[in-house]
Amino acid sequence: IGVRLVGSEMCIRDSYCGEVKFEVDGPVKWWGNCFCEQCQKMSGAPFVSWIDFEAGKEKILDLNNHLKVFECDHSDRGFCNNCGSSIYFKYRENGHELFGKDVNGIFFTEASFNEPPESGPQINIYYDNKPQWFEEMHKLEKRSK
Repeated sequence: IGVRLVGSEMCIRDSYCGEVKFEVDGPVKWWGNCFCEQCQKMSGAPFVSWIDFEAGKEKILDLNNHLKVFECDHSDRGFCNNCGSSIYFKYRENGHELFGKDVNGIFFTEASFNEPPESGPQINIYYDNKPQWFEEMHKLEKRSK
């Protein structure tokens, strides 16, 4: 089920297995692709696309207690312990800025939204950490299936 109310940007999302569901109500504060080493190692991918919302606007539905929170350096990362889906990232303390942006909200992975917000990413951060081959991605053959 995907829901988006234009204007309020209410988004419903879930883990791959559907056991952990989230609702986020509010406008997108920030949307960026993060190439930091921590995101690469936690996701197994060259980057993670994070969407930042105001903290406290989220509602978690986890009837079977599959949400697991890991403390990583200065942040908490939520995962589904049933399927391994990355759910969210949140700084434990206020006052964080990242490249001139207030990042004290709660970040959800773009890929987990049933229907992502319409705006799209605004920035690539820690781009120097990208794999050497990444710049050539646009040259690869493109297939639909």
